[in-house]
Amino acid sequence: MNGVPESILTPADRLSDTYDMVVMGSGAAGLVAAIRAADAGLSVVVLEKAALLGGTTAAGGGVMWAPNNHLAKAAGYSDSQADGIAYLTEAAGHVLSMEEIEWYVATAPRAVSYLNESTKVAMIPISRPDYHMEWEGSADGGRGLDNSPFDPAGYPGLSALIRPSSYFPLLTMTERDGLNGRAADPALLAERAARGVRTMGGALVGSLLASALDRGVQLAVTAPVKELEESEGRWSVDVGGRAGREADHRLRGCACLRRLRMEQQAPPGFPSVPRNTHQCPLQRRGRAGTWAEGRGRRC
Repeated sequence: MNGVPESILTPADRLSDTYDMVVMGSGAAGLVAAIRAADAGLSVVVLEKAALLGGTTAAGGGVMWAPNNHLAKAAGYSDSQADGIAYLTEAAGHVLSMEEIEWYVATAPRAVSYLNESTKVAMIPISRPDYHMEWEGSADGGRGLDNSPFDPAGYPGLSALIRPSSYFPLLTMTERDGLNGRAADPALLAERAARGVRTMGGALVGSLLASALDRGVQLAVTAPVKELEESEGRWSVDVGGRAGREADHRLRGCACLRRLRMEQQAPPGFPSVPRNTHQCPLQRRGRAGTWAEGRGRRC
């Protein structure tokens, strides 16, 4: 496929007819879902409608806000679950229920531990305070987590498949803060560009893609999902092609989409989308049951 090793991408016409899980979208949410499913022994394919991987995650900063995480504590920052709940209530209590706030604050540190211990993601606590230090529960640093540079050595062709940033230089956020407004070393930027190193959101996506590939997750680009159809607890996924033709390829398995919650206020140009509440039980290693439970959907 245009010189890209098939060890990275699976052409749409070579996809299997059946997967345990079909993930739509190759941003951070979709890739983490794919990795977790693969950890559970499931066969997984990630379908990306664009020609490049990573979605808005790859083009953005890639920073995770995770109160009370172990990396911040190791770096000397003080925090607690109660403070995290108090601050998030101030920030988002008008759109999130208390149950959702408590769930996020309790789960975020576990997600950080999993990503740093079980994947190639390497996060760094940022010494930036919360935006509103006047709010109850605010912290003076450590909640924002930057990504170490991702070196694509060992995954030839991967870096070129990741959506580029629109404006970020090849520096981590921590490195940018350390420069304090000074210009970056041109030699460092040139060396990273030559090696295909990615930083910030691109580093997060690159690390997750490498982790997914290590687990046997298949990746397909230019593979927009045209239709979903549920029957007897299983999903049929119609994958359409581009490049002047329509592919008629249907996959079967559990369909896992990024959850959209835009019913309150959708950004300009985006339609209001109600929350999905589908459930899709799986067979795992021959046993009936559910692998993981999320809000409104079981996969």
